[in-house]
Amino acid sequence: MDKNEYLQLSKENGSSPRCPLISKCERRAMTLYYEDSSMVQYINYSKFLSAMIDEEGLDENYIKCIGESPSFVGGESSFRLSNMCPEVSLFENSQITVDTLGLAAKAVSYDKYFKTPSKSMVEESGHYSECAEYAKFSFERKSNSQTHDLFEAKPGMFGFTINLIELYRRVVKWRKRYH
Repeated sequence: MDKNEYLQLSKENGSSPRCPLISKCERRAMTLYYEDSSMVQYINYSKFLSAMIDEEGLDENYIKCIGESPSFVGGESSFRLSNMCPEVSLFENSQITVDTLGLAAKAVSYDKYFKTPSKSMVEESGHYSECAEYAKFSFERKSNSQTHDLFEAKPGMFGFTINLIELYRRVVKWRKRYH
């Protein structure tokens, strides 16, 4: 999926053109780490993650990977990257050493002996809306936005009842916001 197809899919889904979790997502951070193949050999991932928080604006309360994390298998002459954030290869390709051919790559193979000019092959592409972290974020956002009436007109002792669960939810939300 190229950039035009990617943006068109976002439009069709009624979602933002880019993933709203960019600054909060560990999958993106791990993808950046693995796609710069020179880093993997020399830099510990926890140090890289700390640098992402300090220098690149990764939220300290980042969303951890759900399911299979991005992975790197191979060596210098050939390797395979999988379970990647498609946003990185499509929009942040200046930060990566693997040629993803301008596609929203979720899995890519590289072999210096491939007979293609780029020496890499995109095996799977995708959209951020297919990502497990985005699905969780989207679900939580929808469930948090559902409102319930605090007072309900039901037969009761005085002609109305109080929804105690909703009262508790609102008090907790208010305390988080103002304390």
